[in-house]
Amino acid sequence: MKKLKKKLKEANKILEKLSKENHFDNEVLKTVANTLDTKINESKSDLKAYDELKSSLDVKKEKLANQKTEIKGLIKELNKLSGAASKEHSKKKETEQSDLKAKKDLEAKKRNDIETKVKKDLEVKAKKDSNSKKAPVRKKK
Repeated sequence: MKKLKKKLKEANKILEKLSKENHFDNEVLKTVANTLDTKINESKSDLKAYDELKSSLDVKKEKLANQKTEIKGLIKELNKLSGAASKEHSKKKETEQSDLKAKKDLEAKKRNDIETKVKKDLEVKAKKDSNSKKAPVRKKK
């Protein structure tokens, strides 16, 4: 705007100088002045449109910045949830493994108890069989 005003002043000075020297008649001078005014008004409207466009872009830029911040927050939240889910999965896996181990240990203990009972039963039966096969003890008279 300042440049345009400066150019307008320069143009007016030149016009005044030319009019003093009578190189142009008044109609030509008026036409030139009107043309300059029209150009200035067009430049003003162009500047106004530029300012509106710039403010619109600034608003959009701010919205994008807000969305970017929101997305970063969501990513952090997602990472937290992912970490928690991973820990939960690990705990579940550990629990399953410990449950499986406890089940196997219990089965082994039951099997061992059964084997021990069978051995004892066989030993008791073997003792009974061996005792029954022995000749009866005679008493001395």
